[in-house]
Amino acid sequence: MKISSDLKLYIIAKIVTVFSWVLIINIFTQNLTPTEYGNYSLTYTLIILISSGGTVWITTSFVRFYPEFIKKNKQQLFYYLGVKAAIPSIIAGLFLFLSIIGSLYFLDILQYNFIIYLLISLSLLGHMVFLLYSTYLSAVRDIKRYVLLVSGQIFLYVSISTILFNYSEFKIEAIFCGMLLSYLPIILMIQNPKSYIKTFISFTKRVNTVGLTKYRIYGFPILFMSVSIQLNSVADQYILKFYNLHNEVGMYAAFYTLSEKSLFMVYQVLSISTLPIAFRYWENGEFNRSYKLFWKIIIAYMVISLIGIIILLNFDYELTSLLINQSYMEGVFIIPYILIGVFLGGCAALFSDVLLLKKQTMLLAKCYISAAIINIVLNFILIPQYGMIGAASSTLISYTIIFILLFYYMKRNTGMLDVIFRNRMN
Repeated sequence: MKISSDLKLYIIAKIVTVFSWVLIINIFTQNLTPTEYGNYSLTYTLIILISSGGTVWITTSFVRFYPEFIKKNKQQLFYYLGVKAAIPSIIAGLFLFLSIIGSLYFLDILQYNFIIYLLISLSLLGHMVFLLYSTYLSAVRDIKRYVLLVSGQIFLYVSISTILFNYSEFKIEAIFCGMLLSYLPIILMIQNPKSYIKTFISFTKRVNTVGLTKYRIYGFPILFMSVSIQLNSVADQYILKFYNLHNEVGMYAAFYTLSEKSLFMVYQVLSISTLPIAFRYWENGEFNRSYKLFWKIIIAYMVISLIGIIILLNFDYELTSLLINQSYMEGVFIIPYILIGVFLGGCAALFSDVLLLKKQTMLLAKCYISAAIINIVLNFILIPQYGMIGAASSTLISYTIIFILLFYYMKRNTGMLDVIFRNRMN
């Protein structure tokens, strides 16, 4: 079965990714103080925030509309629109990133030398191209190349950073140099780049932008949704830094990343491997089949994640003490909050995938923006008094709110649960 074979390959890619991130956390926390790791985390999460926000409206449109282009035999138009949308988004993302980094410098929140600023700016460009190309490969179901790209990038990041750590006294420079170099193989993986350029030039002369307008209408609300999701994940670190809790930023970031990566992998594997297929069912008029596929994925996610949470909660201190330097262990108590929050966030993400079938991106944007605002407000209220526990509590509350909102709207607007339970009763 196609789904089963794809799922195996996605699992391989995500296992490599999670294992590599465990190594990253282990290596970085052994070589950096909590304050240094906190500064790295703030910079890295900013790269992820800008690159994801700048490309997500394109990548989600790739996955959603590729079946339509295939059905109408317009693959070349699909390639053209992708490049047409990507170029200004990358330029805008770089400009916004430099503006924010400059502001953080003058506010004395993040201060680096010129070399680091150059490395992180180029890393941002690399990550945006990486997100666009990896999603393209997923949308067109070129799974083997997708797995090679994703696994290869994170493997190179770990390997190069580790080597540079051992031979350089400039640790932060080593990290972002490793990150930048890990994106260079993307150039080698793009098949026939000249054909993409020729297609882009030829279509520029004779194609209107109706398809691009469709991308914008569908994808721009998801841009705000993506930024809100990222803010839910990173706002607490910046607010901890704002209140001069420098060590706490590093401790919180290390345990947050470890908890999130170990659990969110389950959602990513299931969603990435099945979402394009569900959209194809939907475009072919097989609505109930699409709903049934999503229901199976939701149940699988819940079962696997809950088993993982039980294991991690029973051995959280033992496992983390093997991976993370003892100077960080004061933050281990946030793990239960983050695990439960990420579990609810994964459920909510699957509910949002169901709503994407009906292109209800504006509704999703409103829900995620509301949760992000609540999260930021709670952080400012709770962090001054409770520190890391306040940040973790804010995260859990915001994920709980988005879980409830999206479950309600999925039930009300899609009819998926009616289809599932009606079939069960029959």
